[in-house]
Amino acid sequence: KYAETSEAALAHPGADLWVRAWLDGGSLRDRGWSVRGGDVASKVSAKQFATFDEYLDAATKSLALAWKLHPDYPEPCETMVSVCMGRGDEAGSRLWTERALAADIDASTAPYLDALWPRWGGSHEAMRAFAAEMAVDELDATDAPLELWRVQQSIAADATTNEFPDAK
Repeated sequence: KYAETSEAALAHPGADLWVRAWLDGGSLRDRGWSVRGGDVASKVSAKQFATFDEYLDAATKSLALAWKLHPDYPEPCETMVSVCMGRGDEAGSRLWTERALAADIDASTAPYLDALWPRWGGSHEAMRAFAAEMAVDELDATDAPLELWRVQQSIAADATTNEFPDAK
């Protein structure tokens, strides 16, 4: 559904440049992840990685343009987190999460939490630490304090499925 909406918006000659850049970036990211697949890195071929990197490079350009046009909109930042995740760039994921939260304190932190999973090079401890950062008094009126609960629930569910062993 997202791809169809994105393609329709990109094809519309009157579409706002910010909308076009954000949707283009998201579409390119999705195509890259589709080529790479969700397997652990050891099961991804060199050709898949090369194509994945090309898509992520193009997505980065589009999403950076969208952010430059409207740094007060969190959506391109949220999308960039998964681009950084695909590159193994935890610092970049954190930066784009902070930019999303600066634009809108209720921006989704889920993409960053995904990047912190052990299977992507993070750890349960890093997930808990980030969630604890979000559970501060200044953020009581937002959804941020719920992150600690969500993280604990996700870690507990992950422990029961053990679908992916820790990458570390």
